[in-house]
Amino acid sequence: MRTVVYPGTFDPIHRGHIDIAERASKLFDQIIFAVAINSEKNPLFASEERIELILESTTIFLMLRHFQQMD
Repeated sequence: MRTVVYPGTFDPIHRGHIDIAERASKLFDQIIFAVAINSEKNPLFASEERIELILESTTIFLMLRHFQQMD
């Protein structure tokens, strides 16, 4: 299984992050989002909220990828 770690603060996750994840999903079997905490930044969202936003933002293309692999 090919795995990639995608680190970032993702505060908030945006279309550019999702685009990179979509592209990576074609090259790797698994993407691990590493939500970073930067003490020099004043985050808009708590890390738990950022994780939830990542899950919500990536569910659609992960589901599409799953269905494409079934064909």
